[in-house]
Amino acid sequence: EFNDYASNRDFLDRLNDFCEKEARFPDISFGRTYVNITLRAELEGSAITEVDHIFAASIDKLV
Repeated sequence: EFNDYASNRDFLDRLNDFCEKEARFPDISFGRTYVNITLRAELEGSAITEVDHIFAASIDKLV
């Protein structure tokens, strides 16, 4: 959750840049002051790996 729309938008812009760089695109839904992100394993149908955990941690750092 974010305090205001401007903070939310700033995060979404940084998230977009990061995902473009990584060529990996999670499912995202958002409202005025919140963002929900759903991550799936990098390789469809496979188990979650360390690469997936690193990707998630990198998104956490964007907040």
